[in-house]
Amino acid sequence: MAEFNSDPGNHGTDQSGDKDHRDEYMHSDYVLNQRKISLLKVWQVVYPLIIYSLILIASMYLSMLAIVIRDVMIQVGPADQMTYQEYNEKTMEAIAAARTDAKMKSYSQTFEAYTPMVTLFGNLLMLPIALLLYGMDMFFKRKRMQQYLLQHPEKKPEPSESPLSGGVIAGISLMAGVGMCLAANLFVTLLKLKGATASTGTSSQTYSFLYDIQNSVPFQVFSVVIISALVEELLFRGVIFRRMRNGSGLFFCVIFSSMIYASFYGTAAGFVYGFLISVGACYLYHRTGYLTAPVLYHIFLNAMTLVFSLLGIHTNAFFGSTRRIVLAFLIGLVLLAFVVILIEYYLLPSPPKTEKQS
Repeated sequence: MAEFNSDPGNHGTDQSGDKDHRDEYMHSDYVLNQRKISLLKVWQVVYPLIIYSLILIASMYLSMLAIVIRDVMIQVGPADQMTYQEYNEKTMEAIAAARTDAKMKSYSQTFEAYTPMVTLFGNLLMLPIALLLYGMDMFFKRKRMQQYLLQHPEKKPEPSESPLSGGVIAGISLMAGVGMCLAANLFVTLLKLKGATASTGTSSQTYSFLYDIQNSVPFQVFSVVIISALVEELLFRGVIFRRMRNGSGLFFCVIFSSMIYASFYGTAAGFVYGFLISVGACYLYHRTGYLTAPVLYHIFLNAMTLVFSLLGIHTNAFFGSTRRIVLAFLIGLVLLAFVVILIEYYLLPSPPKTEKQS
């Protein structure tokens, strides 16, 4: 009987050990799944930036290639006025000449002269991709909400109407855009940072028709004010910032996404300027819950920046002294403070529920 009674005891010990092993395995599996989820979240933020960077690089290289090809074709001349062998020889000579340092410098000057055209080309390539990414996020958000409501029928769907009307959103976006335009531009001016504007100098290789178009006010309104603002808000706020908010704190998402956005400006002045306007855009998107607010804010900001640039309002020559620049900078801060107070204490005293579920 003693031997018979010892077997159940040993069997119970084995069961306890098996349970410990199962718990340890489940814990390790849970940790592994959490790591996979974290890596997936990081990848969801990174790959749109990779696509955007590749498009910018591709647009620059294609533009430079077009400049070189056109110059080679001009040097070779029309093919119908020479034999096939002469045409090949002249082409090889033109290609060899294009590789010289003097020619490369000339091509670089031409490329700089057409930077606005190249930027528009890259933004137009990115626009449908940004729309697709944002549309996919909205589609899967609605699918998740539908599944959640099916699993929890006691929960009521939240109203789709915005607590703010379109006119109110446009008004606060206008005030925020004007205020940030004054504050950010004049803050960069006070810091005396270099590289605030890209070089647009002419060269002997410029094509007068395109050059006249890209420097016209309608082109700048279409390219800088509308398309640039739309693409950047769709990508950096509608996709990047929104995806970062899925599991990360608000402060971290605002700061980190703004640093990513500002890094694409490429200069110290551009980084400071881009960081400030991105913080404002993230704030409006978070508090209103609608991408319309940061898009309108960015459009108004770019429009005012364009007007100020054309009139020279942001320069020392216009204000005449640093004291006036500081005064205009403070006016911008007052406008921004008024927008924040208006949103936090009157229009949206608490964060919208739709943003929490984003």
